Amino acid sequence: MLRCLRSVLACDYEDFEVIVVENAPDRSGSARAIAESFPDEPALRYLEEPHVGSAHTRNAGLAWATGEVVAFTDDDVVVDRGWLRAIADAFTPEVGCVTGLIMPLSLDTEFQVMFERFAAFGKGFERREFSIADQPTEHNRLLPYAAGHLGSGANMAFRTEVAREIGGLDPFLGIGTPTCGGEDMDMLVAVLLRGYTLVYDPAALVFHAHPRSYAGIRRRAFTYGVGLTAMLCKHLFIGPRRGLVARIPAGIAYVLDPRSRKNAPRGLGYPISYTMLELLGMAVGPFAYTASAAASVFRRATWRPRILRVRQRRA
Repeated sequence: MLRCLRSVLACDYEDFEVIVVENAPDRSGSARAIAESFPDEPALRYLEEPHVGSAHTRNAGLAWATGEVVAFTDDDVVVDRGWLRAIADAFTPEVGCVTGLIMPLSLDTEFQVMFERFAAFGKGFERREFSIADQPTEHNRLLPYAAGHLGSGANMAFRTEVAREIGGLDPFLGIGTPTCGGEDMDMLVAVLLRGYTLVYDPAALVFHAHPRSYAGIRRRAFTYGVGLTAMLCKHLFIGPRRGLVARIPAGIAYVLDPRSRKNAPRGLGYPISYTMLELLGMAVGPFAYTASAAASVFRRATWRPRILRVRQRRA
């Protein structure tokens, strides 16, 4: 986490704030480590979010953000010095969201090389724009089935007012819930469905610390499948359903076709066991979303609020 913070604070940009949201403060020494490492940093704030889940932590940061744009990354990421500037430059009046390139921080082990080949977060080196208002494209026709091609949660930014208009990230989705993820893909789709343009700009560059073992790759394959179909299940629940149901055959083909944009980069050497884990995760996803929603209702009935402790900016 400290490595990530140092890289963000070193960004080549004039005016920004950094909000760290801790989801397990009682079991972590993060608050002390931050206070000791950055004792006089005016741009840094620390929040504690008692609700478990990555959507809750990001929504807490969104609630306290004061800038026109809010950018999200993860604690296992190192951002490029020009990351914030590239994000800011990509926003024009019609753009509601910007995502960027995620490269490996290191490829020291064969497991990390395999992760980058088979399960990487990178979406390519070409700048692209996505909009529902455009003429139908493969991505438009396949939304939300092809949401993973829009970007990843470790490198995404929104106009603050747009993110709040949407209602933030869905707390039924995300790491820390039974769905294991999907909140980032859901948010990207929501931006497009609201009529805004999404820009993928590889100039907004970050580096991700890939897992160093096969277990990390297997976990990624399974949780991606769970998060994807959990997100799709949500859209079937809330609608509009007609387009989603009509695109089911194309969506299934996209997921299973080895020539699709999703699968073609993996090549012929992609282990069949990882495909089976991903498909297993997809089968679990709808049940996971239902369980997450039920658990959230139960927590609301039994949870007592805690005061959110905030490390305020120094004058």
